[in-house]
Amino acid sequence: RSRRKWERLKMQRDLDQERQRIARDIHDDLGSGLTEIILLSDNVNLASSPIAEKEKMVGEISTRARSLTRAMDEVVWAINPHNDTLESLLTYLNKHAQEYLSRAGIRCRLDLPLELPDLRLTAEARHHLYLACKEALNNIVKHSGATEAWLRLQLDENAFTLSIEDNGRGFDLATHRSRGNGLQNMCNRLEELKGCCDIVSKPNSGTRVKFTISTKNTNFTKPQHTT
Repeated sequence: RSRRKWERLKMQRDLDQERQRIARDIHDDLGSGLTEIILLSDNVNLASSPIAEKEKMVGEISTRARSLTRAMDEVVWAINPHNDTLESLLTYLNKHAQEYLSRAGIRCRLDLPLELPDLRLTAEARHHLYLACKEALNNIVKHSGATEAWLRLQLDENAFTLSIEDNGRGFDLATHRSRGNGLQNMCNRLEELKGCCDIVSKPNSGTRVKFTISTKNTNFTKPQHTT
């Protein structure tokens, strides 16, 4: 009885944490975005604004609205328990990488197994892995000057490794760690999952980011099939 009670309390705690995270995401991303759209709309309505300035603000409203649409899509995907699988994570990540990198003129190449194991992962693991990969892709677009990027997956009996590489200019890892540009956030997210974030880069040699998690820990489970 004590064990069942503890399991129920743990499940409720995990559910509460997930609800808090979703509420925070909605407040931070959607709330601030809608406020920005409202302010831009008010400025467009000002009669004293030049036509060129109004057209610019309308363009900004359109861009921000599309960004919010993508953010809402991410929230809906994140809270759907049917997406708590390795296959769903890779499908969604692949779609995001292809669209995001193509807009920046960067070719995205995939190196994924033809068949994936029937492996489930927790909502927390899916959330942290997706955001860590999203940060790595963002760094490629903003800082690398790359023309190509690779999304690779390696699986064995004990580990899951997702790699994101580029052929860009690279950087001095020690210098950028001290400045902070999202690298530490990626490492922190993997630490939350009892995993490892390995970043390899040097000037003029591109960058490779590897996210590794043991498939034996509590973030991954094989579905229990019933007959």
